[in-house]
Amino acid sequence: YEWDTWYIMDKEWTEENNATKVTSASDTTPNHASLHANGTGSYKLVSHEPGVRTTFEKNEDWWDKVAGNIEKVEFTPIGSDATRVAALLSGELDMVFSGVLPRDMMSGLRCRVLAADRLGLLVRHGHPLLSAEPARPSDLKDRSWVLHGREVLSRRWLDTRLDAHGLNPIGVSLESNSITHLLAVVEVSDCVTFLPWAAIPPEKHGRTLDRLPIPDFTWSHEIGVVHRADLLLPAAWRQLVELVRQSVAGLADPESLQASDDPPAESPHRP
Repeated sequence: YEWDTWYIMDKEWTEENNATKVTSASDTTPNHASLHANGTGSYKLVSHEPGVRTTFEKNEDWWDKVAGNIEKVEFTPIGSDATRVAALLSGELDMVFSGVLPRDMMSGLRCRVLAADRLGLLVRHGHPLLSAEPARPSDLKDRSWVLHGREVLSRRWLDTRLDAHGLNPIGVSLESNSITHLLAVVEVSDCVTFLPWAAIPPEKHGRTLDRLPIPDFTWSHEIGVVHRADLLLPAAWRQLVELVRQSVAGLADPESLQASDDPPAESPHRP
């Protein structure tokens, strides 16, 4: 496989703390390095409860000057749309990064769309499924899959479609939350995956990887930041929003990206 990122850690420290075994991002029991690695960033990890909350605090020993006055950041994964809305309206949460909520849930809220993602099935170039004219949902039966973990929204959406066509349970050979890892496996096997179509590197599209357009298995999904309509985003928050926008830019249709530091427009639903 081809890896796009290598992490270098101190050998003695790693062995002393029994952290030589790599753990997946989806593991519920992290090793020592997951919470105690000696990084050099502007914020340090204070606590991490898988699926519950991750807390960061300002790193007073950072070598550079921190822009803004944010002392503490808490990330709370909430799978239910209704629960996210209640937390925003109550003031428990200040903003939410997620798929755009249904219009009937947006009363009192405002959304800034950051990107429009189109997700679908991906296979290696020359895969047997590509010879079907056209490929149908029933052709996915008894196939091997490599997918994100079940906690990922796109995986849950895919499961609803598989259920609707009577295809679950499917054979999942590998679960990984690394897009690079999933693509590397698909490229050299007959496995099927479900990812943003824009995740295919341009130099590989049509050469080693291909889209598999099957009706009812393509998802157009908007990603945005949602906050209370009466909340004025300070400059530091807008900077955070821009950082998130940049992080999703490589996984979305480029023409859909919204690059703006201006306050949200008057509409409570769209910028």
